[in-house]
Amino acid sequence: MAVLLEKTKGFDWGELVAIYLANPEEHGFGIFDMENLLRALVKYGKAIRHTEEMYRRLSELKDEFYF
Repeated sequence: MAVLLEKTKGFDWGELVAIYLANPEEHGFGIFDMENLLRALVKYGKAIRHTEEMYRRLSELKDEFYF
């Protein structure tokens, strides 16, 4: 688990815990425990960050580009 924690440095853990771990109810994406959340973040975290960055950039161009 230490390796997973090391690989996920730089992510906003407060937000992730609030969304995925604080409320154990089903939200359509399954119920996570800490290890499964870490594994998903290692696997998909870069793609999610890239998507967020692209969305922000496209939003900045909003007057010129509609999506």
